Amino acid sequence: MGYALVLFGEVAAPALVVGSEAPPDSLSIRSQVSVADYRADFVIGYAGRRAVVECDGHDFHERTKRQARRDRKRDRDLQAAGYAVLRFTGSEIWGDVVACAREALLSLEVPGVPA
Repeated sequence: MGYALVLFGEVAAPALVVGSEAPPDSLSIRSQVSVADYRADFVIGYAGRRAVVECDGHDFHERTKRQARRDRKRDRDLQAAGYAVLRFTGSEIWGDVVACAREALLSLEVPGVPA
């Protein structure tokens, strides 16, 4: 039996990363969460570690200096609130959505996720 992380539904079909064992009880995956005055695409948590996963489409991220500045400020604020921040571009997600989901889970050292 495995478990899954639904990563991205905005640009690509939702992706599943299957682990080799049942998910740990302390693994949490939530979408569209309010964090530090922002709405995060996903917040994942495991064993006291937390990460915000942002799924960045080209139209709203880094197309202009203003957008890039806004995203950097957001990242700093989220980090100051105790969250690691992982950003994936639309191209990364389209290219290998499973690898993006796997990277997010591995960043929290979730057991049973294939490397």
